[in-house]
Amino acid sequence: MPSRKSTAIAYFFWLIGGFGGLHHFYLGRMYHGFVWWTTGGGFLFGWCRDFFYIPHYVKVANLDKLFIKNHFSEMRSMEQPHFSAVRFTGMMFTGTLYGFLAQLAIPENCFGLEMGEHRFVWCFVVPFAVAFANYLIGNIGYQCVDFKWCLIGSCICAPFLPYRADWTVYCAFFSSGLAQFKRRFRPSANLTSRSPRVAICLALCLCLYTSCWISLIGFNLDFTTSNGTKIKISDVIRPYFKSLTISDIIGGISAIREENLFSKFFRNVEAMDVLGETRALSTLDLSWDVTFDDIQKRYRELSKKYHPDKHNSQAEKLAATDRYIEVQHAYEYLSSSRRREMTKDKMKVEVI
Repeated sequence: MPSRKSTAIAYFFWLIGGFGGLHHFYLGRMYHGFVWWTTGGGFLFGWCRDFFYIPHYVKVANLDKLFIKNHFSEMRSMEQPHFSAVRFTGMMFTGTLYGFLAQLAIPENCFGLEMGEHRFVWCFVVPFAVAFANYLIGNIGYQCVDFKWCLIGSCICAPFLPYRADWTVYCAFFSSGLAQFKRRFRPSANLTSRSPRVAICLALCLCLYTSCWISLIGFNLDFTTSNGTKIKISDVIRPYFKSLTISDIIGGISAIREENLFSKFFRNVEAMDVLGETRALSTLDLSWDVTFDDIQKRYRELSKKYHPDKHNSQAEKLAATDRYIEVQHAYEYLSSSRRREMTKDKMKVEVI
C-alpha cells in the first residue's frame, strides 16, 4: 500500500519545482511530470492552473473513496470522456514543439545525405515525435489513448513535410483530433503511474529529448568571431575538447569564478583557429578523425595531381598553381596541428 500523499508537500514541490513537474512526480503522475519537465510547466499556463487542481491530484494519488465512486459512476454513464479544450490545446502545442524539435535536431548531412535530402527523414521522425507528445498527454489522469491513433493522425500530413516544414502544425492538429476522438476511460481506479518500467522508459525518453536539444544547438546555432566570421557550434566543439589537456580543464574550471564561461570558451576557440582547420580539412577532402599518415598520403596525391608541370596550357597551369598552393598551406597547417597533438599525447604517456 503506497504512502499517503500530502497536499502541503505537493504545494511545496509545485512552488520550488513546478516548472519541472516536481509535484507531479511526487504524486506518481509520471506522464504529467514528463510533459511539464519538457515544456516548462506546460508553457507556464499549466503550472498556474495546477495551483487550483493540486487538491484533486492528491485525492487521485491517495485513491480517495469518493473520487473512485464518482469515477466509476462517470464511466457507467458515458462511453468516453467529454471533449477537453484544455487537453486538445496542450496536445497541439506540445506536439508542435516536439515535432519542430525533431526537425531541427536532424543535421543536413545526416546518414551521408546530400543537401536538402535530410528533409525526407522528417516523414518518419516528425510523426513519431508528435504522436509521442499526444500519447503522453492523452494518458494523463483518468483517460487513456492508444499510441497507434496518435501516430495515424500525425502521419496524415507526413508526405508534405519535406516540402513544407510548417506542416508539422497540421500533423499535431490531426493527431490531437484523432486522439481526442479515440479517448476512453482508464479501467483501473489507480490513475497514477508509479511502476519502475514507466519511470525507466520516461528517463530514456528524457535523455533522447535532451540529446535533441544538444543536436539542435550544435548544428543550427553559430557564433561570430572578433573578425566577423560565423562558425557553427558543431564545427568547434569536437576539436576544442580534443585539444584540451587535464590542466586546461582544471584551469577552465577555476576561471569560471573570474569571468563568464561562454566568453572564455569563444575566446579559446578563436585562439585555436578552428575555422582554419575546417578549411584545411575541406581543401584536402578529409574528415575530423583523420590521422597524420592519412594527411601525408592525401597531400602526396593532391601534390602530384595539381603540380604545375603536369599541365600544358597556360590557363591550366595558373589554375593548378593556385590549387597547389592551397594544398601546400592546408598540409602545413594540419601537419603542424597534428604534430602538436602527438607531442601532447607523448608527454601524457611519459607523465603516466
